[in-house]
Amino acid sequence: MFIKSLFPDKFKDIALRLFTENHESFEKLFTDTSFYERVMDAMAKELYKKLRK
Repeated sequence: MFIKSLFPDKFKDIALRLFTENHESFEKLFTDTSFYERVMDAMAKELYKKLRK
């Protein structure tokens, strides 16, 4: 539930904020949909593990 419903919106907000601060670093993230989803899924899984501790 966390990975598919709660995390995507928060991830998007954070990624967009960071994108405005450093365009080059995040250009691939927003131009490559499959890369974006892989990064988001990996980050969500790691965050979920840390929050469960």
